[in-house]
Amino acid sequence: MEKLQTTATVLIVPGLRDHVAEHWQTLLAGRLAKVRSVPPLQVDGLSCTARVEAIQRELDQIDGEVILVAHSAGVLMVAHWAARYRRPIKGALLAAPPDLNAPWPAHYPS
Repeated sequence: MEKLQTTATVLIVPGLRDHVAEHWQTLLAGRLAKVRSVPPLQVDGLSCTARVEAIQRELDQIDGEVILVAHSAGVLMVAHWAARYRRPIKGALLAAPPDLNAPWPAHYPS
């Protein structure tokens, strides 16, 4: 299958459980020519600060325009990243942000 060409690099910011081959973000990444993904954090290393810093580390490796694609808790981390770093981006797809009124599992970052 031919890779989709984009002018911007797509940075995928997964939620906390989006690391499976069948997930739509994984499938999207496989179709794009210019794509990077924020690596998953281990359960013992989850924190908002660590996740935001992981996003920034990936962005530091990208020259040129960026489109952020985030899912679930990744949406929240992108919001925290944007408040801290304020780097211009070409666009963002923020899919299925979590319900902040519902209780979060104990191992999720706060």
